[in-house]
Amino acid sequence: MRLAMAQMSMVGDMDRNFNKTLQFMDLADEHKADLLFYPEVQLTPFFPQFRKRDVGGALNKVPDEFAIALNDKRIGQMCERCSEYGFYASPNFYVRHNGKHYDMSLWLTPKGRVKGKAKMVHIANAPGFYETDYYAPSEEGFLVFDMPEHNAKVGIVICYDRHMPESIRTCAAKGADIIIIPAANVSTEPLDMFELELKVQAFQNNVFVAMCNRVGVEGDAEFVGQSMVIDPNGKTIVKADDSQQFVVCNIELNDVKKARAARPYLNQRRPEMYAY
Repeated sequence: MRLAMAQMSMVGDMDRNFNKTLQFMDLADEHKADLLFYPEVQLTPFFPQFRKRDVGGALNKVPDEFAIALNDKRIGQMCERCSEYGFYASPNFYVRHNGKHYDMSLWLTPKGRVKGKAKMVHIANAPGFYETDYYAPSEEGFLVFDMPEHNAKVGIVICYDRHMPESIRTCAAKGADIIIIPAANVSTEPLDMFELELKVQAFQNNVFVAMCNRVGVEGDAEFVGQSMVIDPNGKTIVKADDSQQFVVCNIELNDVKKARAARPYLNQRRPEMYAY
């Protein structure tokens, strides 16, 4: 199958970000992608770099102005393009739902439907990532979605969640062949360690892992791109630079089966022996 990532920069104008979102969908169609996904909170500037009490002064908007509802017309437009182009897409938005706000990835199908909503599970609270000021944690946990045309399953792990080994492991245990990670990584973070972290998790869980990052400078944050795809043997098969770009690569899903046959880690686990 053909996997595509929209490594994009964002501005303060949500409509401009959305137009760029649609342009990447057009590129995915031109490159005959089967699945396209995006960075974290792709319609907005990365407002969680500011504490909630400061964000209005920094961005001249209150956080609620960045939130969209699930019946937002922009989601409908993305569904229409998925139907027109015949591929899956997973955008990531700041979503207002049932009285709460979430960092949420949607699962859009080639039939033009929203078939799933994956919310961030672990919410960061650190300098530059004051996410507990904005996001409620998921009530459902980690979700895996079907791509029946490709006999594939895709798990979604949102940014900070990937640092918890249980996140990717849970998706793999639920049968995921591919884990997609919308991200917001900045230049001050240990980027080499982040790549090693994903390589180890791909190897230990016998899955493809793909991470799509933002680019550009927003306030004090410099987003570095370096979107990547890692195979089930822990090999990085594509890695972008720090510029806005469309990233696409072919994935051989049979490699997952081969890796699991060679290293049946999941089948040989003994959960009853673990401390949690």
